This record gives sequence, structure tokens and C-alpha cells, in this order.
Amino acid sequence: METKYTDLIERHFNDLLNQDEVKRVKELLANDKSFQKEYELFKSAQFVVELNTLRQLKENARKLDIENTAHRPKTNWILMAASVLLIAIVGTLFFSQNNYSNENLFNKAYFPADDYISDLGSDETRLGAAMRLYNTKQYPEAVGAFTTIELSEPQNQIAKFYLGQSLLQMDQMEQAIKTLDKVSGDYWSEAKWYVALALLKQGKEAEAKKILLDIMDADEDEAFVLKAERLQNKMNSPLRKFVTH
Repeated sequence: METKYTDLIERHFNDLLNQDEVKRVKELLANDKSFQKEYELFKSAQFVVELNTLRQLKENARKLDIENTAHRPKTNWILMAASVLLIAIVGTLFFSQNNYSNENLFNKAYFPADDYISDLGSDETRLGAAMRLYNTKQYPEAVGAFTTIELSEPQNQIAKFYLGQSLLQMDQMEQAIKTLDKVSGDYWSEAKWYVALALLKQGKEAEAKKILLDIMDADEDEAFVLKAERLQNKMNSPLRKFVTH
């Protein structure tokens, strides 16, 4: 049975919410008991369906193997059924493993940072020029421009943040992590979010989880607190452990 929250919850779990909807989910989880119950039911049902599908496929394969052993020579239909079932199991496991891999979690969660400053009268400044390079995806040139600003203005958090973003776009993860980890002020939560994603892509799960916890504990930006909670839940999912070990 659908409720007024069903569509919102489904799109939440499919990573389809805009920023206003992300905030609304956060508020509903904190204040609305009906929403909380439906949210938890949906999360539990989603996991149970996926896990039971894998278990049922494995059990069916086991039964077919026993039947094949007990009735030799094997009949063609049994061989065909076993082959189809094996393909289904391999396909399901491959999909699940791929869906919960570090790379896939990164790809689903990562979106380049928006330009927050070009409409604030920065066009004629060094920062404005650097942002134009960033916005036109001239990332090596943007790295040079933001680095120049940071060297002369060590406390310029905007330059530091977008320097880290440009390094991420160039797949220079280690340097991006070091740069973004130094960001403070208004950009702190978002910078930490990208640090966690970069660590995840590198396979450093324990370090990524620690950064996600830092974001949640600080509770400075509700949009990134919710993002951190969702990514942490996916990383800690029992189904992820089931299919990747």
C-alpha cells in the first residue's frame, strides 16, 4: 500500500533526491514517527528481498546438484536447467558484487562540486579566472591557478577547496585528500565528504568510515550529514559483506 511518503522514500534509496528533498528526509527522520517506520520497513524489505534472492538461487543450485548425482546418466533437461540456474547465480552475484564494490559506491556518490562563487562578483579577480578554468574542465590549468592563489593567500578556503576538486578530476587522489583535508570554515563538511569518497576509491574503507563519522558527529551541514549516513549504511550493509566475502 502506498502512502504519501512512498515516492520520496523510493527515490531516496535510489539516490534521486535533490538538495531540498534531502533536507526534507532529514527533517522527517528526526520528527515524523510515521515516516521513520515506513523508512525502516522499506530499508529492511529491500535488504531481505536481495538476500533471499541470492540464498534461493544457491539452494536451488544445491538441490539440482544432488539430483544430478542421484540420477546418472544426467538427462538433457536437468543439464539445461542446471546451466540456466548457474548463469542466473553467477549473474546475480556479479551484479551484487559490482553494485556494492568500492568503485561503484564511489561512482554513485561522486558528483563534481558546483561553482558557488562565480555569481558573487568574482569574475574580474584571480579567483574568478581560476573558476572559469575549473568550469570549462581545464583542470591542469585550474590546479596551477588555484595553487598560485593558495600560496599567496594560505587562508583562502575557497581556493583550497577548488584546488582539491581539480585534483580529484585529474584522479590525483592522494594530493586531493591532503588538500581537501586542510579546508576549514563553510566548506569543511563538503570537503570532508570528498575526502571520504577519495579514500573509498583507494580502497581505504576504515579511513573513509572514520571521515564519514566525523561529518555526522560535527553535524554542521545537514545535507552532507545525510549523505554520510547513507554511504555508511551502504558500506556496512550485511548484503555487501555477504556478496564480497
